[in-house]
Amino acid sequence: MENMTPKYHYHVWLDGDHDRAIVNVRELAEKLPHGSGIDGDWTIVVRRNGDLGLFAEYHRMNDGGYYAGWMRLRASLKKLKADAVHPLGTPGFVQILNRKGDIVLTTLGGGGVADWFHECLAEDLKGFVTQRKNECVHQATGQRAEYSRELQGWVVAEVAGGQ
Repeated sequence: MENMTPKYHYHVWLDGDHDRAIVNVRELAEKLPHGSGIDGDWTIVVRRNGDLGLFAEYHRMNDGGYYAGWMRLRASLKKLKADAVHPLGTPGFVQILNRKGDIVLTTLGGGGVADWFHECLAEDLKGFVTQRKNECVHQATGQRAEYSRELQGWVVAEVAGGQ
């Protein structure tokens, strides 16, 4: 394993072939959050397919505000192999959550700090994770869709200029 951040008081260890990674792991190591309980080392594991496992040491506190031990927080950066869609209430219409090739962040476990940990990572890793706006389409035609309050359902959007 290689220590990628010797200038800091904590270390980011790399396990695996960084040339295979879906993002530049050296740049990623510089952006990983530290502080507010994330007081230990990070480990970046490059998987065979290039996806990344991220592991942080989190310093838990008890109700009295004293350190009460360590827990390991886990996350991953993955390159999607297919579109991720969510069906909408109107038949034929879907929300595109992510597209094939997008890099997405997922966090695993973490107990009471899971949401906080995900928010920290999502904020600090913005440049590595695909940012996608709410995109809804008709599945058969691929045309953009928008919600009609009047019709109380999803409809194919009008194209500006009557095209």
